[in-house]
Amino acid sequence: AGRLDVPASGAAEYILEFTSDRDEQGDTPPARTRFSVRRVDVEHEAPTSDLAALQQLARLTAEHGGRYRSISGLPTTLVELAARDPRQPVATTLRMDPAAQRPWALLLALVAALAAEWAIRRRHGLP
Repeated sequence: AGRLDVPASGAAEYILEFTSDRDEQGDTPPARTRFSVRRVDVEHEAPTSDLAALQQLARLTAEHGGRYRSISGLPTTLVELAARDPRQPVATTLRMDPAAQRPWALLLALVAALAAEWAIRRRHGLP
């Protein structure tokens, strides 16, 4: 039984050496191996590497329009996509009610308007 701890960044060259704890005479040579762990960027992997999984996903999403197409059928697929437009408009009703949202702001505006009207009347000598 053994254990190998590899750091998370892991991309490097490793050497494993196995020795026997039960070798009483000391005549069993250690077993050695060398291996490389490379960093794989999943974004750059070919999406067709697992065709069976892609086809299964297409079957699972078929009721919503999902389907599997090979790259050779791209021109036909583009024509079909251009012919049907599954997008639907989204309508949102926005109700603005300043008196309900900020009643203090409406009160402040009303008081400011009355104060301005009073100041103008006062300046011109009106009752």
